[in-house]
Amino acid sequence: MPVLEGEPTELMVRCPLCGAADLAPLIRVKEWEIVECRRCLLGMLASPPDEAELSRLYSEQYFADHAIGYTQVEEARHRGVRGQHKRAEMVKRWKRGGRLLDVGCASGYFLAAARACGFEAEGVELSTWAAEEARKHFGVRVTIGEIDILGREPRFDAITMWHSLEHTRDPLATVRAARALLRPGGVLAIELPNHRSLDAEKYGEAWTGWSVPYHLWHFSPQSLSVLLDRGGFELKAMKTSPSQYVRERLKRVPVLGLLRKPIAACFTGRDVTAVAVRG
Repeated sequence: MPVLEGEPTELMVRCPLCGAADLAPLIRVKEWEIVECRRCLLGMLASPPDEAELSRLYSEQYFADHAIGYTQVEEARHRGVRGQHKRAEMVKRWKRGGRLLDVGCASGYFLAAARACGFEAEGVELSTWAAEEARKHFGVRVTIGEIDILGREPRFDAITMWHSLEHTRDPLATVRAARALLRPGGVLAIELPNHRSLDAEKYGEAWTGWSVPYHLWHFSPQSLSVLLDRGGFELKAMKTSPSQYVRERLKRVPVLGLLRKPIAACFTGRDVTAVAVRG
């Protein structure tokens, strides 16, 4: 079982985030078992891939299969950047410009959008292939590796993690590294799947948020709040996405189908987004 920063291996029976000795099986997806802490609602792979396997998994084919910045068509790249502008504008509401770091920047679409919104944007990315794509197509600076390779000097005004934190070996260490890199008052924005959503419950094993074995961790709004607090951040805002499950079912209902968007917004969907400020 994965272990978060500072936890010795003899405490593997305890939750690596809150320390509770109350882990229970949550779900099995394909051959992968996911367990959950009943106190803080953090989910985790019971037997995660080793470093060699992870390196193999994050090949060019991963980005093709998951449609993350993988296209040879210029117009499609422009559409991808436009699709990231909503995220960039959201960050701008909390921090108007400055230096921004995107952790797990993939092929650089968000970096291009952030730059268009006035940020001096750069990224850090584990995949050499993806980093080279970002540099080639958008001319952005990307460091290959994990966030700790950037040191501890506070030099960023905003750090973003769009569906990357759940891939990391140690989310708490990652969040603490982000805090060290942020200037006072710096903003951290995180988006990831919410395994306590209605969509996760209704879709079961078919829910796309499990994404095994790439997602080593499975967060709920509660466990994400605990993580940010332990990482030295003050939570400012948290929201969940509308339920795709509800929207799809309402399409089949006359009259109600016309109201599917506002009704779906009343139910929790795939993702949860949090904005926090360095404490």
